[in-house]
Amino acid sequence: MKFADLVWGAFVYSNLSRGTYGESDYERLMTDARFVRRVSTAPSLSDFQEVRQFLTHFGVHTAPSTLAGRYLSAWPSLQPHIQALDNRSLESCDFSDPNMTEDVTGAFNWFGGTWGGDTVASKVLHLLNPNLFVMWDMGISGNLSGAVGYLKFLKKMQVEAEEASQDFQMLGYPGTPAQFIASNLGARYTKTLAKLIDEYNWVTVTRRWPTTVPQWLLSCFAVVDIAATSRENE
Repeated sequence: MKFADLVWGAFVYSNLSRGTYGESDYERLMTDARFVRRVSTAPSLSDFQEVRQFLTHFGVHTAPSTLAGRYLSAWPSLQPHIQALDNRSLESCDFSDPNMTEDVTGAFNWFGGTWGGDTVASKVLHLLNPNLFVMWDMGISGNLSGAVGYLKFLKKMQVEAEEASQDFQMLGYPGTPAQFIASNLGARYTKTLAKLIDEYNWVTVTRRWPTTVPQWLLSCFAVVDIAATSRENE
């Protein structure tokens, strides 16, 4: 993955999702530092009700009214897994570590089995650690499924993140890829690299937009120099 691909995904996603309930919910939750910290350490019933509302607006259109209570009742058994993954990021984690494998698969299996399957599991886990977990849906997951498949997916997304970050460094832009995209696309907050990769996947796989910036559109966007320079480095 080139850095220009991340920019392209972020640009298209921001225009397709602007004003939608799902993106508004996501932005509200991810910019609430207290919620972000609390939901992964000591969540309340109202916190999981927020998670349920996010799911219903973010592609999972129906959710049982008891979902928040189910999540809260399972929290004591989930907490060790979630807290062990605290401060881990997609860019730096070691997926070959058996303990990490156990924590990822343990949490994924419970969220997937409680209600909603693989898609719901990935979205809830992303809220619990937006720096580590990449969301997926049936199209994005391809032929992968379950906790084992999700772990393979995360390893693949880690390679994508590493490639985009290396390309960004070669381009010589300041800050991090996520910071640069936020400042140059006029975003109200800086999203995680895991979320930006999800946006690229959603745009190009779920919505079937071109995988790279079309040549005839380059001159219309602020990403023209990024895309052109990125291709020169190939």
